[in-house]
Amino acid sequence: MVATVKRLLLLLASMPAALPFKLTRRQIARGAAIAWTPFCVVKVVKALQSGGPTSPYGLAKRRTIFSAVAKEGLKVLELGVGENKNADLYPKRTSLVGLDARTPARPARQSSQLESYEFVLGAAEKLPFDDASFDAVVSTLCLCSVDDVEATILEVARVLKKNGRYGFVEHVAAEDGTLLDVQQRVLDPLQQRVANNCHLHRPIDRALLGATKKSGGPFTEVLEFEEYLDDDMWPVSKQVAGVLVR
Repeated sequence: MVATVKRLLLLLASMPAALPFKLTRRQIARGAAIAWTPFCVVKVVKALQSGGPTSPYGLAKRRTIFSAVAKEGLKVLELGVGENKNADLYPKRTSLVGLDARTPARPARQSSQLESYEFVLGAAEKLPFDDASFDAVVSTLCLCSVDDVEATILEVARVLKKNGRYGFVEHVAAEDGTLLDVQQRVLDPLQQRVANNCHLHRPIDRALLGATKKSGGPFTEVLEFEEYLDDDMWPVSKQVAGVLVR
């Protein structure tokens, strides 16, 4: 089914304008996006809900949190925490503060791993915390929805202690000229409207790699960085995971 949708979107986006009823290619592509965006949103939501620990995304989250929160008893901030679905991935006695721009629809998941859990309503671009408040910061599929990626990264650095770590797992823009690139560009405007400002075609990877001191950013080094594909999460299948050190 997914392969069929992909081929149809590409075909509709490339059809000539000479049709019995006069439509431009942009109008055709926009119509395709309107028709298929609900399907895409449902598919992504299902993938996030059912992605087990052995999926590429699930494995990346486990590795990243293990590396960013390297020992027990740390104070950690998670951005875009939602219902606290990552709770069981943290080391024992973690004091977790979860921040989100929206109050979750369902109660946060509890975990015996955590020493404590506190939910804070707020914006990632202007974190309501003092400088050097946290040992680590984590975000999973969050930077796609913030209003300003660069401002968020600067805020993460500000609230991290010296040598603190920022672990991230994010979906990013596909490479220019690829089939996924075409699909993301076509679907992106409607995705933002129906999926809480989620941007399908954001170069988040470049923003993260550009956040080191050698590029004028606040982080001292890129401890880990990997790119991978999770085809079951199309159209957010291209993803990156890694750790920056403050």
